[in-house]
Amino acid sequence: MPTKNTAKRATSKTKLAATKVPRKSATEKAVAPADAATKKDSTNKQESASSKRRKPSATPKPKITARKVQESKAFAEARTKAEKYAKDPKKMGTLFEEAAEKVRNANKGPFGETWAYLQAMIRLIRAYANGSYRDIPWASLVLIVLAVIYFVSPVDLIPDIIPVIGLLDDALVVGLALKQVKADLDDFMEWELSNA
Repeated sequence: MPTKNTAKRATSKTKLAATKVPRKSATEKAVAPADAATKKDSTNKQESASSKRRKPSATPKPKITARKVQESKAFAEARTKAEKYAKDPKKMGTLFEEAAEKVRNANKGPFGETWAYLQAMIRLIRAYANGSYRDIPWASLVLIVLAVIYFVSPVDLIPDIIPVIGLLDDALVVGLALKQVKADLDDFMEWELSNA
């Protein structure tokens, strides 16, 4: 005859059996870790994507516009100096030397097609300073001097010490000037060829 203790044990075993989690088949066991890995992988991808959005890129490219450059303090200073320099052959000679030195060491990448014209601007300043070439409208000369002063200045909208990016605003100023003085520079380069 079963005792009270034996009956209690039988009842508790029945309760345990009812509360036990059913065992998974071999197929279910194989699938479960894959699902967990997939969930973990997708969570990692989401975290990675969100962290990429938060982190700035290694070399952010500044957004440069003609308006920003023309409103900058450096541009205003170059404009103020330009007319004074154009009237003073000694200052023009000094500007030529500074520009010639910088153009030797500068990265021409940001300038693209305007690089040859920048060099022509610098040579024109030398020719005007020494009196060998004066066949250029005053407004064009002042604009060329302005562009070269801006190019020479190490502290402008984007400091020139920043490799490549530091010359983007210089290239923009040269390009803006070139739109207005290209014909005058072409005449100057023809004059150079005929007097070579």
